[in-house]
Amino acid sequence: MTVTIPAETLRAVFKALNTQVATVKVRPQDDGWHLYGKSPDNISIVDAHIRAEGFKAYERWDDFVVDTADVLEPIAKASPQDDVIIDTGSGRLDIKVGRLSFRRKLVADIEVTPRMPELELDAEFIIAAGGLDDILVAASAAGDLRFKALRLEQDEGALKVSIFADDTDIGTVAAELPASEFIMLSGTASARYPAGMWVDMVRTIPKAAEADVLYRRNFPMLVTYAVGGADIRMMIAPQIETEGDE
Repeated sequence: MTVTIPAETLRAVFKALNTQVATVKVRPQDDGWHLYGKSPDNISIVDAHIRAEGFKAYERWDDFVVDTADVLEPIAKASPQDDVIIDTGSGRLDIKVGRLSFRRKLVADIEVTPRMPELELDAEFIIAAGGLDDILVAASAAGDLRFKALRLEQDEGALKVSIFADDTDIGTVAAELPASEFIMLSGTASARYPAGMWVDMVRTIPKAAEADVLYRRNFPMLVTYAVGGADIRMMIAPQIETEGDE
């Protein structure tokens, strides 16, 4: 019961999932691994699909559950050209990277929804992740503020992202990206989300990847992108705004 997968693919998937959840359920199928998780506070839901062709060697197993950190720690020892061999036949999570071998506990089963809810969302943008650098620079410009919220405001001409520390908007930093920066920008919406979680997520998306983001006021935001042989989706709950909120 082993699989072999490029370290870079496994790292990219688990690094992304780790920004949102601590534990994921892996459901091996004939077409590859399907991974699901949600945060204990239900703020975030994630799923990912590592396609069978993304593995160097693949066989189907029973479902298992792992801590994302238990996978990321061994992968940190891998070089970009390394492969990772994973085995659960011992009832543990055995990971081999080069000459190093690691053994971790599997986690007790968790309840997860096998698919994300289908939502009607007003606004969508598709952008190369490197194009989000201006937003991350704006976030860094706020110094050591403990970011409370992030607001996306979009029309057909531009996307404005504001990051602020409290409800009075003191300490706001903002970046505005024109439509020319996007592969696609459509719809009109304004919505607010937890800032720290959003920034952590964006930092994990490879710069060459195309991130597809859909959102709507008071609805979860859906972020989708592909990396290596994997497809990743993350859904983040909004900070609910009343009609009087700006």
